[in-house]
Amino acid sequence: MMENELETMRREMTLLKEKLDRQTIVTDKTLREMVREILSNDVRHSVVWTFVAVFTTPFVVLMLRSAGFSVGLTVVFVAIIILSIADGYYSRRSLHVAQEGTLLEVGRRMALIRKRNMQLLPLRIVLRVGWIVWFFVECLPQVTEFRALWAGVICCLLGVGMGVYMTLRWQRGYRRLQLQIDEFLETEE
Repeated sequence: MMENELETMRREMTLLKEKLDRQTIVTDKTLREMVREILSNDVRHSVVWTFVAVFTTPFVVLMLRSAGFSVGLTVVFVAIIILSIADGYYSRRSLHVAQEGTLLEVGRRMALIRKRNMQLLPLRIVLRVGWIVWFFVECLPQVTEFRALWAGVICCLLGVGMGVYMTLRWQRGYRRLQLQIDEFLETEE
């Protein structure tokens, strides 16, 4: 009788262990799907913003040049746009490559990209604010009506605000995902 109970307990333990193993696989699969979904969503947003930047840049360049702004201001504007597109492409490509590896590799790559982005954020802000100040320094002598100047200030502030909002939203989303990956990896050990 005792042996029968022990055999039953062993079978139950084996079934429970198999059930737990299947649940871990589902969790791994769920995390991978979440990573894929977040990355594909970011790629879609990046592609849209890249197209917006690529198609509006020539019009902005034309507007700046026809309004009499300096060549330097125009070149710096184009350089900022090109650097932003290249940086976004590098980050997306790096995460896409990591996505094919283990969750640990994805988490590490995300941490490195987040760290790099936070280190570059002050430089990005300085470049953009510097360009805006330069724009207004060139614009101020030409302004005859200050309502137009205020419209420019509002547009610039909206652009900077939107950029900061999107950067922080991206950082929070990736941080949440990275925490989930780290938590999963800790429970797996």
